Amino acid sequence: MKILYDLTATQPNWNAKMHGGGNYGIAVFFALVKRNADMECAWDSTRYLDETIQKTCEENGIKLHDVHGKIADDILKAGDFDVYYSALMPEEAHNVPNIHYLCTRHGLRGVEIQADKWALKYRQPLKWRIREYIRCAFPDRFQKRQWKKTVPCYKDTKVKFVVASEHSKYSMLSFFPFLKEDNIKVIWSPSTSVEWQGKPYSREKYIFLVSGNRSEKNALRALVAMDELFTERHELTQGLHVIVAGAVRKDYLVKFQNEDRFRFLGYVDENTLNALYCGAWLFVYPSINEGFGYPPVEAMHFGVPVIASPISSISEVCDYAALYFNPFDYHELKGRLFRMLADKDCYLEYKARSQKRYAEITAKQNRDLDSLCHWIMTGGE
Repeated sequence: MKILYDLTATQPNWNAKMHGGGNYGIAVFFALVKRNADMECAWDSTRYLDETIQKTCEENGIKLHDVHGKIADDILKAGDFDVYYSALMPEEAHNVPNIHYLCTRHGLRGVEIQADKWALKYRQPLKWRIREYIRCAFPDRFQKRQWKKTVPCYKDTKVKFVVASEHSKYSMLSFFPFLKEDNIKVIWSPSTSVEWQGKPYSREKYIFLVSGNRSEKNALRALVAMDELFTERHELTQGLHVIVAGAVRKDYLVKFQNEDRFRFLGYVDENTLNALYCGAWLFVYPSINEGFGYPPVEAMHFGVPVIASPISSISEVCDYAALYFNPFDYHELKGRLFRMLADKDCYLEYKARSQKRYAEITAKQNRDLDSLCHWIMTGGE
């Protein structure tokens, strides 16, 4: 079957230069190339496209179709395609006859996330602040409105879905009972880890967080917990710092008592990100919504102990290997941090669990990547 592969899913979006859906799409693209899939690709010429993808397309004679100002159906109508696949949920019509429309849905953040006043503590464009005020003031009405906006994406019975967790599958069936269970397949997200031989980012003892400027990733609660711990347990936390990727200091509308203990790096490239994971003493992931959750897995790749939220898919992926806390209660997180600092046996136990769980996760990811490629290449069979 001939595939039109949506590369726009791998390109930067309005919310982030790097994102889990993009990394997922890149991994699947290279897996299909490795399996000699018959495919052409759609991309947006006005946005950055990974250089290795461009080079691979040139070397393998994979045709690129520019969809800027168009929709995928325009390309599908003009070609002899059998399958359209996107690693992100396409927000457009799917009306070309005899096309198998396939996509990966990474979660239902729009309808799952509840009102959270802490979102107002992040510096955001005015329209987003107004949106959060409305969400907090009228939570039920806001969620119902989000549901109504999302319904058209799922009413199209031509689309078959892959989701990265059992959580996402049953959340979809719960929110949208008209969906057919047979049209939703659970296949774990492919591994995005690479063999990395570089040096740790720093010899300092530091706690690491990512995606710091996105309120749904909930980094600010963790930072407040750490700030209080620095003040209350000065001797225990001596020499400990916090490094945050994906945020700069002005992203937060709060004051910290221990400003010198925090370092905000903003956007970092993949090499720096690996160095940060490699050198971290502890990784904290307080996210309040995930469809899969790559960052804890990436931390486990380097044998770093993980403290995480158990919400949505995170506990499904991390299983026994993370020390969990209520992501809406920073006092509970402070207690977990205190335990890791004060109880060496606990720290070493979760370090060992991290290494063991990573091996289990990657084994399943590799098996599931074969299943995903077969699913795409056979039109969702």
